[in-house]
Amino acid sequence: MPEAAARAGLQGKPVLQTHGVDDPLIPIAAAHASRDLLQQLGVELTYREYHMGHQIDADCLREIRDWLTARIDDQETDS
Repeated sequence: MPEAAARAGLQGKPVLQTHGVDDPLIPIAAAHASRDLLQQLGVELTYREYHMGHQIDADCLREIRDWLTARIDDQETDS
């Protein structure tokens, strides 16, 4: 698949990106770079930062749950 077609296929797709501001493995600058790239690709991006390291804490897990629930609810409404 040509790159332009692959990029076009990403437009409007929902993406959740979370990152720990204290992550010792993946610097916050790398998260910002991937966030910026995703925005350029036209995805429906939800980006959140948390005061955590390289982990998923309770607040982040709630965000993931709520984000997924909203997308599932949207699909059920569209059906």
